[in-house]
Amino acid sequence: MKKTLLYLFVVFAFSLNAQFTKQEFKEIKKKAGGFFSGVIIQHDRHAERIWISSKPVKFEKGFIQIYYGLKKTEGKIEKLPMRIKVHYQNSSWIFFEEVSFTFSFQKDDDKFSKVSYKVNKPLRNSSTYIREDSDDILNSDVFDFLKYASETKRWINIRLSGNEYVQYVILGNSLKNSIPRLLKVYDLNF
Repeated sequence: MKKTLLYLFVVFAFSLNAQFTKQEFKEIKKKAGGFFSGVIIQHDRHAERIWISSKPVKFEKGFIQIYYGLKKTEGKIEKLPMRIKVHYQNSSWIFFEEVSFTFSFQKDDDKFSKVSYKVNKPLRNSSTYIREDSDDILNSDVFDFLKYASETKRWINIRLSGNEYVQYVILGNSLKNSIPRLLKVYDLNF
């Protein structure tokens, strides 16, 4: 009986330690700037995480969004890896398996020419329209590319490519607002 009570107390104490308090959430929200700064902050009590994301950067047939999470481990706040979400909606499939990024206009002194990542198990749905979604960890090359594009205020091309079909997307001014702000918030310590 004593062992059971001790076990329950330890589990209860650990679970309290792993959750964010309202005050911690308010402090993180204040430090990160909140919705009006181009950053969306959500407290997910089910997963015991705080999700910090860019506003969706829309293009003609969908959007991209980058985000990351914070979790508490042994009373300390831990930053989770940056992720990228791609949503595509149209009347025809791409079956995209790779997402690549280039600049709209290449300069001789650019640090990057092309960066890409392989999509891990995209979700596909065709109930009323064709929809393809991916949610992947952002590799360091794409992260560095987006940061460089944000700092230099460059327009970028995104290519969603599959076995036979390709969709090109050009992102211009919309990139300047949301993603750079999230990248700055990612550099903060909580």
